[in-house]
Amino acid sequence: MIQHGARLFAIDESGPPYELDPVTLETVGPAPVALDPEPGSIKAHTKIDARTGDWILLGWTSGASTELDVIVHDRDGHLKSRVKTPAPRGGYIHDFLATEGYVVVNLHAVEMKPLPMLAGLRSVTDSLKWKPELGNLVMVIDKNGERDARVFEAPAAWMWHALNAYEQGGTIIADFVGFDHPDRFLGKDAALNEIMHGRTGRADEPGTLRRYVIDLDGGGLRQERLADGNFEFPMVSPRDACHAHEIGYACVGDQGTIFHDGLARFDLKRGGTSSFRFGSGFQVGEPVVAPAGNGGEGWLLSLVLEGATRRSFVAVFDAADLPAGPLAKVHLRHHSPYSFHGCWQSA
Repeated sequence: MIQHGARLFAIDESGPPYELDPVTLETVGPAPVALDPEPGSIKAHTKIDARTGDWILLGWTSGASTELDVIVHDRDGHLKSRVKTPAPRGGYIHDFLATEGYVVVNLHAVEMKPLPMLAGLRSVTDSLKWKPELGNLVMVIDKNGERDARVFEAPAAWMWHALNAYEQGGTIIADFVGFDHPDRFLGKDAALNEIMHGRTGRADEPGTLRRYVIDLDGGGLRQERLADGNFEFPMVSPRDACHAHEIGYACVGDQGTIFHDGLARFDLKRGGTSSFRFGSGFQVGEPVVAPAGNGGEGWLLSLVLEGATRRSFVAVFDAADLPAGPLAKVHLRHHSPYSFHGCWQSA
């Protein structure tokens, strides 16, 4: 879900986005014009620049070659720029990073065999094979097309979801959750596939918080590990999106599972990670940030499923003090499907 201006959209990775009424949540209908008359395949994740209000989307075409399509709309929804760039590698992209001036795309260390997928015999993920010896290729694209795209080599790491990125002089800082091996995503026993059949599957590799430091002037890339644990669904305050951030949040859980029982807070300026864990029997959804009106850190909202009661509740946390536990719980009379990727809109 993404709200841009007065419009609310639900986006996936096939077909056009759907527009919803932001007050009633009733479906308005397909809205390809919201992106572009011919948008191609748009990734489900988009970015909104906290300062300019620009809406940044990433499209791509794959086959014999791969082309990335960076589309930017201004805060009023008008097309601002569009840059198409050939990519040196195909594969799978779910999320990307964006700064004020650039889009950063992580091209994974995978080998793709597209023919069985195009014939309808295999899924996208079944057509991918992890090849860590290839390393990642990190592509940096100028959103305005004023500079040629740059490609940087990086250690093999699977990125499903990004935290945030920003520019610092001639350097790009890009933070994300990374996996040394995508065992929960790829392979016949991958957890994300097995749970569809009522089995747990493999999820041995933990998701750790990582950082790319990309030197645009010197032409190098360095990967750093910021926090160890088993994290996913990283989130930054919408006030910091595409610009410098000091705080980040994510779901946290035990190693060996794709489900999470708590939330974590990363202090990236002073260092340190704090968290709150509900414990066994709870499934905690992606944190959504509701910024405070006084400029403070605000609140975190998370949809939690309680196994013992088989009902869900929305947990409300002081974003600056997760260990204190929820300030409030909004109890539902039923369970709610495990979900993620929401947004907050103040009344």
